[in-house]
Amino acid sequence: MKWVTAFENAEWGIVISPAGTTKLEMMNPAFVNLFGYTLDELKGKPLECLYTMDDRENLPSLIKQAHENGSITFKANLLRKDGSTFYAQVDMTTVKDQLGKDLYWIANVQDITDRKRAVEEVSRRDNILESVAFATEKYLQKGLVGRGVSKISLKNWARQQE
Repeated sequence: MKWVTAFENAEWGIVISPAGTTKLEMMNPAFVNLFGYTLDELKGKPLECLYTMDDRENLPSLIKQAHENGSITFKANLLRKDGSTFYAQVDMTTVKDQLGKDLYWIANVQDITDRKRAVEEVSRRDNILESVAFATEKYLQKGLVGRGVSKISLKNWARQQE
């Protein structure tokens, strides 16, 4: 009973399907909501229809890796019913029986679009700061060295400021 409650109430998307197929079989409400479909609309659809064309090409290879290694984590652009996309982290696991035969696969899907944007913004700001620091250093070197201040004394001054 706890597993059913956990599955139904998890805040990330979970999908379970039989091994050897990409047809969506069992999904939690978070998975259904993430893509903007109803459960009936998604049930039986191929997993590929939820991936953008660019990322769809990689899916067979990723599924194969999950089969061979037991699991795989990857990031992909996924496609909602309304045509909008989102960036997701997907954790896919292949469940096997005692003899090593694949039974089914499980995928956990999390929308990490906001996290990706935040990382990109930090990177953009870092690049701006590096450019400003470089330009400032060059300006100071040119201006101070031109006034008789050596590069060595400038470096000493910079160390003292740290």
